[in-house]
Amino acid sequence: MKRILNSNQHEFLKRELNYLEEKGHLEPQQAAKLLSVYQLQTYPKKTEPASKSSINFVQTLLLFGALLIGLGILSFVATNWGALSKLSKFIILFIGLFSFYTGGWFFEKKRPQTAKALFYIGAFAFGAEIFYIGQMFHLGGKLENAFLAWGIGLLPLAYYLKDRILKVCSIAFIYYAIEVKFMFGEGWLPYVMVLIIPLLFILTNKLANDLKEVFLMNLVLMYQFVEMQFMLDEGWKALWMLAIIPLFFFIEKKVKEYQELLFIANLLLIYQFIEMHIAWKAVDHVQISYVFAGIVVTAGLFWYGHVKLQRSLPLFLANLALSIQWVFLLLYTSGVNNVSYYVATTFILGVVLQVLQSKFSDYPDVLKIIGIIFHFSMALVLTSPYIWLGFEQAPRLSGIQQGEFETYPIESMIPSVLFGTLYALYGFYLVKKEQLLGIAIVGVMVLRYYTDYSFKFLDKSIAFMIGGIILMALGYWFERTRRKEAKKNGKPPENK
Repeated sequence: MKRILNSNQHEFLKRELNYLEEKGHLEPQQAAKLLSVYQLQTYPKKTEPASKSSINFVQTLLLFGALLIGLGILSFVATNWGALSKLSKFIILFIGLFSFYTGGWFFEKKRPQTAKALFYIGAFAFGAEIFYIGQMFHLGGKLENAFLAWGIGLLPLAYYLKDRILKVCSIAFIYYAIEVKFMFGEGWLPYVMVLIIPLLFILTNKLANDLKEVFLMNLVLMYQFVEMQFMLDEGWKALWMLAIIPLFFFIEKKVKEYQELLFIANLLLIYQFIEMHIAWKAVDHVQISYVFAGIVVTAGLFWYGHVKLQRSLPLFLANLALSIQWVFLLLYTSGVNNVSYYVATTFILGVVLQVLQSKFSDYPDVLKIIGIIFHFSMALVLTSPYIWLGFEQAPRLSGIQQGEFETYPIESMIPSVLFGTLYALYGFYLVKKEQLLGIAIVGVMVLRYYTDYSFKFLDKSIAFMIGGIILMALGYWFERTRRKEAKKNGKPPENK
């Protein structure tokens, strides 16, 4: 029996075996032979009868139609609401609700889809009447109480019709009322959720075990309670997260059906804790010790994603973002205030990622793309004299309105021009090696300086014409080099 691998594992193994065969560590065709021992994991497609999809389509149309009719009736009543007496208003609302429910009951056997639409309109009108009656008689009820009454009132209808949409809506209204009443309450009220959340899990397991949405609502309440009561706390209560997060990982192992979803939620809790209680405190207290703590935690996450999760690409990208953040915070806590240092650091990181991606990484393609984006974008920023001055010392551009040229101190002009020249030379070096990135660098640098100075010395129409010619020439150059590169790699050039 073949060993089953997921797509990421299979692709990694294929790449490594081909690499070993190219280097001569494996005999020719041995990579394919070894790869045949494994099987790519496949997922069966769920097939449904054609009639079911058509019924779902009809139900969707009826649902939106019922919603529009309900909104239209409410809009008509609301427009003429002020001219009616309280008794007239109550009678209209009651007759409307009674008519919709009676109509739904009458057509239930003859025209079930029409009956369901009438029941939907009645359910919509029922909720609206709760709010209207509260306003009409100045009952002064709170919003969460109105939603609680709406949700409880819909439950009998939902179970009578065995309608999934009404069940989910009614339970969602009840959950919203619980959330506002207790989760956002004052004093001791939020801690009542410690009893309510387990009770909801027990009740929904007995009464609504066929509704996955309700189980997800319970999870949302649980995670939200933890975030509000512990994660967002700036005092000692936040340390409880060090015990809660492992507990949530333990729960995730027990819940097989939602294991992947819970695992992602738990990872998000970890990164949220790092950002709020390590990174933000490093900024707030300007202490380098928080940065070193963050570096240690990030190293652990790198190990976890690389070893335990078998080179998880999403986790690697998240950890890479954290690592870049620690570099910036290291500069900040060391007293570096000039923005040019941060831009230059990002540029250097981009160069390092692109140059070293194939030698020291299991994620070469991703690191190459990230590196190119970093150093290419930051190079454009570093050609501006403003960056080398810093935003606080940058001169104002008031001279532009008078038809004059803005002037920069020599200490900002020299590094910007020098850097632009060196980066353009790097682009020409890549052009000589017939790499497309070199053409992109040279082309963008030419356009950058052309647009900066052309409007100062040329008429606008002439500047636009020359700019168009430059763009066409760069496009022709890029396409020609692309074809050469494809031919050199043994691939037929694409006609685009």
